[in-house]
Amino acid sequence: MIKQISLTLLIAALLTGCGGSDNDSDSNSSSSTPSSSSVASSSEAPSSAPASSEASSSESSAASSTPSADLSFGFEAGIDGWFVNGSENLIVTTELELSHDQINSALSIKPLTWVGDDYRRQARIALPGNPTLDNADIEVVINIPESYITDNTLTLQIIVDGPTADYGTYITMAELEAGDNTITVQRTVADATFLGIQLTTPPTTESILDAVLVKSVLIDLPEEGSSSSSSSSTGSGLLVDFEEDTAGTVYSGTGWVIPDELDASVVTIASITAGDGLPANGDSLNVLRVKPSNYNTIPLVEVTIPEGKTLADYSVTVDAYLPHSSLGLTEDGDNFYKDFFLLAGTSITSGANVENVAYHSHIPTEGNVDQWVTFTLTVDPVKGAALTGAIEVALGISRNADNTNDDAYYLDNIQLVELE
Repeated sequence: MIKQISLTLLIAALLTGCGGSDNDSDSNSSSSTPSSSSVASSSEAPSSAPASSEASSSESSAASSTPSADLSFGFEAGIDGWFVNGSENLIVTTELELSHDQINSALSIKPLTWVGDDYRRQARIALPGNPTLDNADIEVVINIPESYITDNTLTLQIIVDGPTADYGTYITMAELEAGDNTITVQRTVADATFLGIQLTTPPTTESILDAVLVKSVLIDLPEEGSSSSSSSSTGSGLLVDFEEDTAGTVYSGTGWVIPDELDASVVTIASITAGDGLPANGDSLNVLRVKPSNYNTIPLVEVTIPEGKTLADYSVTVDAYLPHSSLGLTEDGDNFYKDFFLLAGTSITSGANVENVAYHSHIPTEGNVDQWVTFTLTVDPVKGAALTGAIEVALGISRNADNTNDDAYYLDNIQLVELE
């Protein structure tokens, strides 16, 4: 049982992507997508400026030397090749300044203003040879100043550009710590052209203009014939079951205000103990807990459709637990009758409703409460035929809530089932 495209989420840093190519018209939209990203390590001594203690105390650390990988970018000698997105290969623009931090052997990404399009706050570099990334692991070591952690609003993204870009998900400050963080994400892009690291959502305190430091970037391309660890081919379809996620892994979503109006994170079934507790769902250990705080807000996952197939070749099934009078609730009305929506696209944004361009179908849920129920949703054959490779799938009920544990609902085993 394997999760789907993984952005292993322990946390870390930056990256997104609005941009597509260095042509401004191709680089001016950012996307949010779930995923999970994973942060492996952080420095123990936060500071108000990027920490340098780890780099100075351990010359062999990732902060000061770049391990081997299929593609690697280190900064011991400089930042050659990096430039600000939307510019003509400039390292200083109105919005952003890139420089070489010699002390920390790092790429310094310093915002000069938070006014303007977020794609202009992206540091990017061309990928030599336009490699094909097929669930390729990308590891980034990045240092986050404590000012952003305290403000807790800045979001980052890692983007791989190409004919069809993979924007990844927002990485929030809640997922990071002040100091060094190691992030590992997966990206799938054929003929990849650029790697971008973007400062997306500005901090609430826009006077904060501290630089973040990128200490190394490693892209580990899977060997020919190797299987993905995040997208599992199960014979009957592609499965996202959250079993390889750790508790607390955050998934993104789509809605009017993301991530502010959605809390979607992985929990263990055993940890939900209110009332009689969350019942077992087969042999699952982990599930996704969804806590919206506005209508039209649902979580999303990433999947990769096999070569030669499109989304139109599948239906989508999902196990859902909608508490109504269980888990300590007293007839929660929002979970009782709301429709269950399916959206799918290359980059899903805005509210989850029938007017969204990524809308495919919705079904009623009334009466299917206080138990695990498997819902089957249909794919729009015309829209689905245009979707292949790495895509986003968003699904859930459109309901308002207080964004508390008490009125959450739960999802498991999101699966693309091939049509006969």
